[in-house]
Amino acid sequence: MNAIKKIKAPRNRTLNVDAKECNELKKHLSYVDRDLLIKDIVDRTFNADLFASIDHFPKNSIDLIIIDPPYNLDKNFNGLKFNKLNDNDYYNYLESWFPKVVKLLKSNGSLYICGDWKCSSPLYQIVSKYLIVRNRITWQREKG
Repeated sequence: MNAIKKIKAPRNRTLNVDAKECNELKKHLSYVDRDLLIKDIVDRTFNADLFASIDHFPKNSIDLIIIDPPYNLDKNFNGLKFNKLNDNDYYNYLESWFPKVVKLLKSNGSLYICGDWKCSSPLYQIVSKYLIVRNRITWQREKG
C-alpha cells in the first residue's frame, strides 16, 4: 500500500521528530504498571491509557494536568476510533472519566483541557461542575 504524504500548509510550524529522536525521548517516559506513590510520579512524564492507568495514581498529588481528550468528531487515532456523539452523550462520556482526573489534582493544582469550538459547551459544563474555571484561552490558528 502506498503511503500518502501529507502536504503542510505554508505557515505550518509543526515540529517533526525522526525515529532516532523518538527512541531517545522514549527513554524519558514513565509507564504505569502498578499503584504509584507520590515519590514515583515526581518529575515524570507518563505515557499511558487514561482508562487503564488513572486508578493507579495517588489522589491529591498532581500540580498540573494537561489533557487533550478526543474532540467530539469522527476520528481514527491510529486504529482507535472515536465517533461523534450528540452533546448530551459527549457530556456523559466526559463525566465517565473527568471526576477521576480532578481527584488527582492537589487543592492548589491547575488543569488545562483542550477542545475545539464544537465541543466547548459540554467541556465547560463538565469542568465547571468540578472545578473553578478561571480562564479560557483561545487562539487563532494560522495554519491550514
